[in-house]
Amino acid sequence: MNVCLIPARSGSKRIKNKNILKIDNKPIINWTIQTAKNSNIFDVIYVSTDSRKISNIVKKVGAKVPFLRPKRYSSDKSTDEDVMSHFLRYAKKEKIQLYSICYFYPTSILITEKILIKSFKKFKKSKANYLLSICSYSAPLDIAMKSKGEGLVEFLNFKYSRKRTQDMKKYYHDAGQFYWFKVKDYKIIKNKKFNYFYLDKKMSVDVDTKEDLEMLKILHKNKIKSK
Repeated sequence: MNVCLIPARSGSKRIKNKNILKIDNKPIINWTIQTAKNSNIFDVIYVSTDSRKISNIVKKVGAKVPFLRPKRYSSDKSTDEDVMSHFLRYAKKEKIQLYSICYFYPTSILITEKILIKSFKKFKKSKANYLLSICSYSAPLDIAMKSKGEGLVEFLNFKYSRKRTQDMKKYYHDAGQFYWFKVKDYKIIKNKKFNYFYLDKKMSVDVDTKEDLEMLKILHKNKIKSK
């Protein structure tokens, strides 16, 4: 089976209940689930949550919540790997045959069905066992600076301070929107080789502040209008 796994814990210190805050009259996570459903590439869409309230919300739009995630895997210190491992133990216990998993964040509402489909096709063709979404840094890392204290900064590499930015290398970072994993014997196949799917910066809003949330609302409204 090819499944979508959406992690949605209830605790969020910076923005309370951000996964179910409403954007355009729908809980944020519902938009993500709808995108996954519309892509028609998943056998099942699972939501891993510690919240009964979130569980009730997502079940109404077709996601499965076969368990409430234990608190020990739902704290501020819990990692995505903890969530994945917990889900894989459940799948093994229930003898659910897994080929691949798309780990899709609930606030990734700017991702379209076409992007999911294209990334899945690239993932299937690749020899790598892992694909992540990436985007480029807004400015070249070659002109990065560091603080020297007393209101002073300095270039990490002064030799680049006089060069044109268009002549510098482009660097990338994890966009934090979705990942694809191959699964074997209920374990993620890990190695150092991985593939990527490039996203425009405007599709990679990480919702950590109220300003991020407002930007997400604006970009999502533009996304809906462009359909």
